[in-house]
Amino acid sequence: MTFLEERTIVLDAVCRAAQEAAIPWPPVTDHPVPLSDYLGAYPVTHDEVPSLTRAGAAAYLARWNIERPELWEDSTPLAGFLFANDAGGYVLVRREDPIARRRFSAAHEFGHYLLHLPPQLEDARPGHIIDDAQGVVTEDVLPDRPDLDAMERQANLFAAELLMPAQVCVRLIEKYGRQGYAGARFLADQLSLDLLVSREAVRWRLKSLTSLGLLPRRGVPGLDGGAA
Repeated sequence: MTFLEERTIVLDAVCRAAQEAAIPWPPVTDHPVPLSDYLGAYPVTHDEVPSLTRAGAAAYLARWNIERPELWEDSTPLAGFLFANDAGGYVLVRREDPIARRRFSAAHEFGHYLLHLPPQLEDARPGHIIDDAQGVVTEDVLPDRPDLDAMERQANLFAAELLMPAQVCVRLIEKYGRQGYAGARFLADQLSLDLLVSREAVRWRLKSLTSLGLLPRRGVPGLDGGAA
């Protein structure tokens, strides 16, 4: 599957989520995407767990009478964790991470929930688990990560498309351009504040949108890491 084909699938999932949450898409404001509203439109519990590990996730699920004994002895640290069954899901993120990373991790797991779990849930009454280490939930969302499998690339791309909508990024860049601010460093700093995402996420997003032809290269001086 090509990157454009993957992006089409991901954008369809984002649009369906917006419709379910009764949120206009593309967004009509330039504020941070209300991730909690998206998650709240589905039977999904979203929570933050201190020092999240598989064992910590098992302890959290046990509070809801969900027993996953295979996780109890596993101290693997996680950025995000998803459990889902035919009744709903649980999206957990590491509490100690910065808020921008927590939002990206939650959106990544939400992407798994919408994109990858429906077929498995038909035959997984005890529930299905996807957990992601810090190096898998990554703001590096360009289609040049051969070390990530298709599901992880798609979940990262879902998070990017949801939290940094292309139309909003273009609108903000045009606004700051009219004000005389067009350097990549300024844009990374400002859009990270506007959209409540990390600077790394914005830098990769601008490169991705440029590669797709949605941003002119000349419109973002210093895009490749210069000090402009």
